[in-house]
Amino acid sequence: MRQNREKKFAEGGKEKMKKYLTPKEVEEIYGLSQKWLANMRWEKKWIPYLKVGGKILYRPEDIENFIEKHQVKVISE
Repeated sequence: MRQNREKKFAEGGKEKMKKYLTPKEVEEIYGLSQKWLANMRWEKKWIPYLKVGGKILYRPEDIENFIEKHQVKVISE
């Protein structure tokens, strides 16, 4: 997942990671819809976010921690 994020924001052949992501970028990179993110903000659940000048921002590590935390372990027989 981190590789996708790094590639998404590569500039001039160098890998550059953004420090914060907009809801649109979260949706594009991680597949979490903007509507779902908005609902979670309204309910004040799960993923921390920043609100700066009316703009919503997420830290990539918070998104990745959320995804890892909600991973379902499958036991094979």
